[in-house]
Amino acid sequence: GAEGVTFTDYKPAKLPYGKAHPDPVVETASLGAVEPPDVTYELQIQDLVESGALSGLQLESIVYACQRHEQFLPDKSRCAFFIGDGAGVGKGRTIAGLVLENWRCGRKRHLWLTIGTDLRIDSRRDLDDVGATDIPLHPLNKLPYGQLDSDKVGVKEGVVLLTYSSLISAADSGSSRIQQIVDWCGPGFDGLVVFDECHKAKNLVPDSGGKPTKVGEKVLQLQRMLPNARVVYCSATGASEPRNLGYMERLGLWGEGTPSFASFPDFLEAVGGRGVGALELVAMDMKARGMFVCRTLSFKGCEFEVVEAPLEEPVLSHYRAAARMWNQLRREFLYAAEQAGVGDEKPGRRGNLTWRTFWGAHQRFFRHLCMAAKVPGLVRMSQAALEAGKCVVIGLQSTGEARTLDVVAERAIDGELDDFVSGPKELLLKLVEDNYPLAPDPDAPGPIWICDMQDSGRDKRGKTKEESNGDAVEVDLTQDPDDDRGPEILTISDDEDDDDAAANGSVSWIFGQLSLFSASFSCRGQRQNCSAACLLGVWVGCSVKQALCRELTASKAASALSRLREQWRMRRKAGLARKEQARTLFTGLDLPNNPLDQLIDMLGGPAAVAEMTGRKGRLVRRKTGEAGVKWEARNASGVAAGSSLEMINIHERKMFLDGEKLVAVISEAASAGISLHADRRMINQRQRVHLTHELPWSADKAIQQFGRTHRANQTHGPQYRLVFTPLGGEKRFASAVARRLQSLGALTQGDRRAGTAGPSLSEFNFESQWGQKALKHMYKAICEDEVPMVLPPACQPRPGGSYMSPAVFYGQARAHLLSVGIIRPAADVTAIDVNAFLSAPHGAPPTAGKVAEVDKGDVPRFLNRLLGLEPEVQECIFDFYQAILEATIAQARREGRFDEGIVDVSGTAITLAQQPQVIRRDEVSGAATLLYKVLVDRGVSCDSDVVCMDEGEGDTAHSGYSGFYRTSRETGRANVLLALQVAATNPPRFRLTRPVTGRGGKTIDLNELRNKYDRVDRARAGRVWAEAYEASAQKRTGAGARVRVLYLVSGLVLPVWQEVKRVLAAQPRPAERRLSVIRLETTGEDRKRLVGMLIPEKAVPELLAELQTPPEDSPEPQQDTFIDPGTGKSSGARKGLVSEILAGIRRV
Repeated sequence: GAEGVTFTDYKPAKLPYGKAHPDPVVETASLGAVEPPDVTYELQIQDLVESGALSGLQLESIVYACQRHEQFLPDKSRCAFFIGDGAGVGKGRTIAGLVLENWRCGRKRHLWLTIGTDLRIDSRRDLDDVGATDIPLHPLNKLPYGQLDSDKVGVKEGVVLLTYSSLISAADSGSSRIQQIVDWCGPGFDGLVVFDECHKAKNLVPDSGGKPTKVGEKVLQLQRMLPNARVVYCSATGASEPRNLGYMERLGLWGEGTPSFASFPDFLEAVGGRGVGALELVAMDMKARGMFVCRTLSFKGCEFEVVEAPLEEPVLSHYRAAARMWNQLRREFLYAAEQAGVGDEKPGRRGNLTWRTFWGAHQRFFRHLCMAAKVPGLVRMSQAALEAGKCVVIGLQSTGEARTLDVVAERAIDGELDDFVSGPKELLLKLVEDNYPLAPDPDAPGPIWICDMQDSGRDKRGKTKEESNGDAVEVDLTQDPDDDRGPEILTISDDEDDDDAAANGSVSWIFGQLSLFSASFSCRGQRQNCSAACLLGVWVGCSVKQALCRELTASKAASALSRLREQWRMRRKAGLARKEQARTLFTGLDLPNNPLDQLIDMLGGPAAVAEMTGRKGRLVRRKTGEAGVKWEARNASGVAAGSSLEMINIHERKMFLDGEKLVAVISEAASAGISLHADRRMINQRQRVHLTHELPWSADKAIQQFGRTHRANQTHGPQYRLVFTPLGGEKRFASAVARRLQSLGALTQGDRRAGTAGPSLSEFNFESQWGQKALKHMYKAICEDEVPMVLPPACQPRPGGSYMSPAVFYGQARAHLLSVGIIRPAADVTAIDVNAFLSAPHGAPPTAGKVAEVDKGDVPRFLNRLLGLEPEVQECIFDFYQAILEATIAQARREGRFDEGIVDVSGTAITLAQQPQVIRRDEVSGAATLLYKVLVDRGVSCDSDVVCMDEGEGDTAHSGYSGFYRTSRETGRANVLLALQVAATNPPRFRLTRPVTGRGGKTIDLNELRNKYDRVDRARAGRVWAEAYEASAQKRTGAGARVRVLYLVSGLVLPVWQEVKRVLAAQPRPAERRLSVIRLETTGEDRKRLVGMLIPEKAVPELLAELQTPPEDSPEPQQDTFIDPGTGKSSGARKGLVSEILAGIRRV
């Protein structure tokens, strides 16, 4: 269904030769509306055109890449090309053809970067398939450091295949791989540098607060070291967010001398802040310049379904018990932290690292439980697929190997255990063992827990300061005479916002404890009680003589510190006892085993399941009749001893493709580059059923995983089953992927719906600005700070069902959000109080706490913490959130603030008012920026097919409500409309059509239809309809006009981006200040598809004036020639052109 709207069938627009691709290929409708440049390059590999070794669309990529490589950027570096084809289209063979083309042009040295050395087999196959059998392929990991073209190494020519990780590797001698390959390329190198699977370099520009990856830096460095190289970026997921384009500087979208953006930050600010529509325009702009192609295999024949795996016993009982247990564990940690003096959960407090670890373990624990909950359903779906003659591919991310290895090392006897390892239980035990808050050990040799703190706040004299009654008390903390590391300096502060407050908090707490014992000492120098700083100096190893207080004697100090140490010993002893009790309690919990081991075991064991993951070993059942499991290396399944992980996965893949194993389990280790589809060349041609056990967090990895089973030359399209549990919190994992899939589709495919046109994840996109706003509204409603936008679903009456009052719902929601730390408790609320709130019928009062400002819009934190509640509670709270989100988006749509991405404009007649005008032309590619004036007639006559439909048409019992209506109140205008039920909607929804404005884009429910409108008989409605339609023909402007006049900037849009941005920002109405991208198709015989930026009619003269005025500090613009698209003839200079457009704006 989605494909018919989002995609169009693809064939090269301007390449006159080449055979059809073996499988149907499509392009997004948005990119399909953009014409690429004319073909000017002449191929040297004409023999491949005739043989069909490369299809027409693969040849098109090679032609445009070579054509682009003949162009140069303003900084004199050679332009690059971006192959963004989807997984399975045949990018590998396209690269091989590009290598052969350059080889025949006399360029004999090339670099091919990829993600793994195991892909060398595929690279060699692709080269052989295009007839390049004589071109040597040299895997760099098999070559020594040193001069590659020396007589000893002998790499004189060919393709050097290297991985991205090799770019950052170096020998012990200091020699680096990147310098080695640059030396081999030589000065003036003009061969190919292919960045295959280039998304590996995406994090060159990290999120705020992060650091750029070394791989991203080296990819950029390599391009700058080889400015004349023919660079090709190649990936189906090259940029899941605008910032991930940072390494693609050779595209020429930004940089000194470019007409749009002087630097990447400028580009990022403009594109990243203008919504999804802006990203879609970038993709179309790249195609118009001839630097980008992006096609994908058709999804026809593929099936996509989101499957809800029910929570079954015993997992449901496990989950409820786990939610209660984590609530108890949090109270235990809070009490232990208070007793140990390591601080609370507030940001900046000492002990904050403990709480970050606590909540991180909390998230991983419940994610493991979510995976375990799906295992029974996955097994049933897999068995049903096998019985139907299909085969199964199961995708996941977490293998649980680390926890398993720990248990095997600690408890296994000869590698044998009683049962599989429970990942959640081991994670819980490790949290308690490593992070249970304990008081410092006073008997440790020197207070290491103080001395290891951050060396901050040091002054020039190596002293620290404590603010005491406004007076600075300095303490000289000299180094131990046996320690040659230099003095350890402490910062003493209570500032919660200080970066080092986590460390400083413990020192402040120590001062508080020491002060209890210093009050009895007099200090004449300070004329007050002895400062705790005096005792601290003694505590950290200073002699009494070095302490500030001259009245402090050694006996007094020793007595005070002895009493303090004894108290800490008692606290530590009590803490250790409670820790051991917690360990004993959690050891006895019944929790699910490792999902991956369970899956393989229930589907027949390693003999029946091909495992392609990153783990080296696993637990398997012992022989029939013997209890327990044993640890074995994965090469025990038929691979030679000592084989690498790469060879093990290759062997397992072969077993699957040969049909010896009919179930495959893949993780990220097998989610890029490999093929598991029903290839016509392979033995196993069964249809693939692809089950997503665990969705990757990254959109890149999700697309890569989906693309393993949907590729070219397949006998069957796969059946995708995206498996989720009904737990609201699990949607957090889908949310992150959905947001990036939409962005990915917009940025690299020109339509945000393209990223989710296959797997339907768009409904899970909560991490948007609207998701954040909805969360803030929900928190305010729960805390009773505002009246909610909608009534909580749990409070809405349901036929035959019970419901609760809003007051009870909000109170119980507050109690549960308090229990998972989302609502921060008030100062007088203790952990015992929170527990009492949970059992109270009305929950917690509004005064029990507040949501911290930093948490109010934090959707990931909300969804993460939601996982820790019992399933029924999760459902109630999440349903309320989702209801508010829908209401928030609906309100934004009504107010024109919702970014729809590309909006389709429809009408009964869409025509061009005049020929498009060229307002700017790109100097490098020659592509033009065009201004279109379009007339859209929205009227619907009474004899149209829509109006003549039978009133009883529909798919449900409510279809009788379809028909003609009038508004319940008189408006003085034509008061008639047609309401038709949208097919397959239950409860029913209706779309409205009016005689003047045509078919509406939004739908309404049955209640709204009955409340706002009254039924009208067909005869009366027909008369009113015809009168309204005829009268509207005379009205061409204003609200409710039948014919709309639209101005559209299309073609190359980035060169005029800044001007459009300034003009839109100056518009008086908020809806006009937002960047709107529209798509339309003209009617009549000569149909034309257009996509571009909508410019308000009043803003067109301002935009043209902006374009006519030279930018500041730039030379006078050259006289551009206007080429009429229709005649191809020159129409004079640019100044005359702009004047001509200005004069014609008011003509309809």
